[in-house]
Amino acid sequence: IKVDREVAMTGEIDVHGQILPIGGLKMKLEAARNGGVKKVFIPKDNEKDLRDVPDSIKERLEIIPVEHIDEIIPHALVGALPTPEELIELDGSFVVQQSVEEFRYSHG
Repeated sequence: IKVDREVAMTGEIDVHGQILPIGGLKMKLEAARNGGVKKVFIPKDNEKDLRDVPDSIKERLEIIPVEHIDEIIPHALVGALPTPEELIELDGSFVVQQSVEEFRYSHG
């Protein structure tokens, strides 16, 4: 599964998927803009910090405040998620069967 290179997220994710607040939002958004990012997910608790971000940065980014990782995944991933039938267990992790087959084919 590919990740959209024009999408970014800042914040810490706890074990329950909650997006925790961060410091330095202005500089992180500036770096995202300079790096070609178009859409940035920020912690909902940092929404108040947007007042300190210059309009020149905010105008070039779609900034979306979020509370949980589930709000980000559909926007960040490119293409359809694999179905359970497409997954296989490999060394204790689940991976997409097609990816494993492609890897084996390309690496002899």
